[in-house]
Amino acid sequence: MGCIAYEVGTNEAEPDTVFVIELWQDAAAHHASLALPEVLASIAEARPLLSGVFGGFQFEVAGSPLRD
Repeated sequence: MGCIAYEVGTNEAEPDTVFVIELWQDAAAHHASLALPEVLASIAEARPLLSGVFGGFQFEVAGSPLRD
């Protein structure tokens, strides 16, 4: 576990782009998820469909209704 939120969406200004946002409990939980066989299989299946810019960012949450 460790994934608090997972959102997939689009933006009318960029109709050919799909945005994926993940909020994890901490970096260790995210890294652990990437070692799971089912996650590795999903990534391998999706990779040929992906193009464009990939990136990410990290920040410290100052407040959220999703956290205790």
